[in-house]
Amino acid sequence: MASLIVSTAIFVIAISLILTERLDRGIVSMAGAAAMVGAGMLLGFYSEEGAIAAIDFETLGLLFGMMILVAMLRPTGFFEYLATLATVRSGGNPVRLVVLLGTVTTVLSMFLDNVTTVVLIAPVTILVSEILGISPAPLLIAEALLSNTGGVATLIGDPPNVLIGSAADLTFVDFLTHALPVVIVAWTASLGLILFLFRGDLADRPKDPHALEMLRPAEALHDWPTARKVLIALGGALGLFFLQGVLEISSAFIAMTMAGVALVLVRPQLSAALEEIEWSVLVFFGGLFVMVGGMESAGVLHQITQVTNWIAAGNPVVAAIAMIWFVAIISALVDNVPVTLAMIPVIQEMGAKGMDVGPLWWALAFGAGFGGNGTVIGSTAHVKGSITSDAGIRIDGIFEGEIRVAGNLIIGETGKVIADISADNVSVSGAAKGTIEAAGRLEILSTGRVWGDITVASFLIDEGGFFRGQSIMPGEPDMPMLEPPGGAAVTRGEVIDAQ
Repeated sequence: MASLIVSTAIFVIAISLILTERLDRGIVSMAGAAAMVGAGMLLGFYSEEGAIAAIDFETLGLLFGMMILVAMLRPTGFFEYLATLATVRSGGNPVRLVVLLGTVTTVLSMFLDNVTTVVLIAPVTILVSEILGISPAPLLIAEALLSNTGGVATLIGDPPNVLIGSAADLTFVDFLTHALPVVIVAWTASLGLILFLFRGDLADRPKDPHALEMLRPAEALHDWPTARKVLIALGGALGLFFLQGVLEISSAFIAMTMAGVALVLVRPQLSAALEEIEWSVLVFFGGLFVMVGGMESAGVLHQITQVTNWIAAGNPVVAAIAMIWFVAIISALVDNVPVTLAMIPVIQEMGAKGMDVGPLWWALAFGAGFGGNGTVIGSTAHVKGSITSDAGIRIDGIFEGEIRVAGNLIIGETGKVIADISADNVSVSGAAKGTIEAAGRLEILSTGRVWGDITVASFLIDEGGFFRGQSIMPGEPDMPMLEPPGGAAVTRGEVIDAQ
């Protein structure tokens, strides 16, 4: 019983810390893994050998190989080229722009890391919205939702799919034949809902549709030779994925091999290429593997299996329905990767007891993938990047990274920004965390929350507003010397007894 309680507590505490975002999730995952192994060795339910055996190197190899390909393709401007091309083809029509940018994001997310896809396309989207004088909200929300939706369609499009494919021995073609038809229906419904909910914003005509003429897609693609070589390697990887079942080779082997081919073709400085790898994500996955392995060894996942079997009464259809809803709801509240990892051993044990678990694997994939769209927490992908603008912008969504604008920055009531900010004037009605430099005024309205140091010419905070940090006002005059009744000079910081 002690092992059940301790292992569950370690996992729950780790997930809770990840949700608070006070620590990097890679750090939390590593610390949680160390705590799980240490507790397991003390209580006798886990060992170092068991922890190493719990790590799925097939998944880590696939992620690492694809990260190398994306790391070499990212700086070429290929993503920005596609986004700019879609913008020009839209002719400035907001509805057409949502459809085209959403489609580009979806297709890229089916074959590449959807985090990178959204990160690189979102700044272009904000710039385009600024040029046209339209709200970026429907565009950004469409890209985020449709990116996650499209990622469910393929083996390599979403981290939970990578985990499921490795555990269930599913191939790239298996996902295309089983998941893609469902994704097409969900994608169409999601796009229709976005167009309906934002019909008011999309009805606004662009202030200056001819401004799109200043966009040059070809100029965005500033390193075509490198992009071409990486795309050749990526095309080779996709071809091998299609033949994976016939050739009987692993997904990790394909990704690592074609990453090696791309490195040979491009011949970048290896240290620079490796700096672009998201090592924190790999550490995050590795730590989760160890923690889930500890829970499995302690018998926690066996108890979950018993409850699931009781609910399903041995019926795989009932089990699949329960699975998809349970996973979808949980994935909307916490990161869908640990949820997927925790459910994989449960499904494997149910299969070992004779149940047809084929439907359960797809229920897990759809529940984790679509459930991650329920909130900004659920999906592994979240928007990070850098925004640079010669004019003012408004943010009503979630953004993390760096913001440099020559005009005014407005963070709306629903906006959440974690960034270093530089602008003429800054108005905060939502939440902002990071350093703020304003040549003019920082205004925190009654619903505004700011954490971080600020350097501003003037500072105004409404009643109800919140600020925690240090404030610096360049050019602030020193407090004049005061002459108390007794005639002695008092400098700033001393206390006068007024009796």
